[in-house]
Amino acid sequence: MTLLWPMFVDLSPVYDLVFILAVPIMWFLTAVCFVSQISTDYMHSDHKPKKLTKKSVKKILYTADGRIAE
Repeated sequence: MTLLWPMFVDLSPVYDLVFILAVPIMWFLTAVCFVSQISTDYMHSDHKPKKLTKKSVKKILYTADGRIAE
């Protein structure tokens, strides 16, 4: 809309009023959506499922008397 404004200035004063009202609102909404998207990307970037490593996992088992079972 910003680039269209110079083409419509000479046609009618109503177009000038419409562009004066619409262009700042459009840029404000663009900025709000941009900040919202950046925030969403920041908050959800680390929520990918983590892959398990191939290290051997040894479970420790305790017996009734408190010793470690092998």
